[in-house]
Amino acid sequence: MKKKFIVTIDTEGDDLWTTKITRNGLKEITTENAKNLERFQNLCEKYGFVPVYLTNYEMALAQPFVEMARYALKNRRAEIGMHMHAWNSPPIEHLPYNPRGTHTYIGEYSRRLQWEKMKYLTRLLEDTFQTPITSHRSGRWWFDEFTLKCLKKLGYVVDCSMTPYISWADTIGNRQYGVDYSKDRYHGEYMLSMKNIHKQGHSGVYEVPPTILKRYVLKFPKLQKTTEWFRPNGSNLKEMLWIKDKIKKSEKYGYLQFMLHSSELTPGTNPTFKYRNSIEKLYLDLEILFEAVSADFVGTGITDYVKERVGSNAEGL
Repeated sequence: MKKKFIVTIDTEGDDLWTTKITRNGLKEITTENAKNLERFQNLCEKYGFVPVYLTNYEMALAQPFVEMARYALKNRRAEIGMHMHAWNSPPIEHLPYNPRGTHTYIGEYSRRLQWEKMKYLTRLLEDTFQTPITSHRSGRWWFDEFTLKCLKKLGYVVDCSMTPYISWADTIGNRQYGVDYSKDRYHGEYMLSMKNIHKQGHSGVYEVPPTILKRYVLKFPKLQKTTEWFRPNGSNLKEMLWIKDKIKKSEKYGYLQFMLHSSELTPGTNPTFKYRNSIEKLYLDLEILFEAVSADFVGTGITDYVKERVGSNAEGL
């Protein structure tokens, strides 16, 4: 039986790598990339894949994306999940401005406000797309025990915020720094613990992290360990094909998870694929990659993956 392939897209406004928080408030966030997602959707459908659009506030209001996603949902060719950037997701509360800071992590707000923000965006997505919202990836990869409690209360089934082997502890928010996942190992899905998100537990919410592996490469004069992420950067097709083969052959892993930002599919709205020719090169790589993946994996949404994988063991499913 073929293993599963999960496509996750952080569906968000244009160029959120540039800080939008200023001394005078938030800069305008555009959503030009919403107009170009149909091309990616068609590519996924060509190979039988089901993209999971983890959607933030401004993209839930971007009609080109909303219309495309509603049509795909009717045919079960997409899944909508939640992806919150807490600093611009209602209800808005501005923290004291820090010129050295960047975009505020959700964990920097009061617990009351964290809950209100998560509840608001969940309901907005449900109302906009007329579908249950059961999958989640936190903005800026933030995840802690209170986030998990909110997800549980709101009826979420799966999270994919944690990045094995990677630390965000040097990445500042408003004043606080990100979560360190460097000691977490990639071993597929597991149920999270309410007391310690880095351990397995019985919360009823499953962690299905992005596919990130360690490998040794020769960097003369010795072998060095590197981290390989199943995420295109314009020059890592060979490495992604290596990951695909590694996951296929290993008995430890039941899925392969792809990750990209929606804005990385439009020139000029991201720092990696800046120009039209770099977008065309990305799509050439995606054609090669997706064709290779389709020979060994079958596409699925992330919630459906958990339902099928854990069956009756999944609480509330």
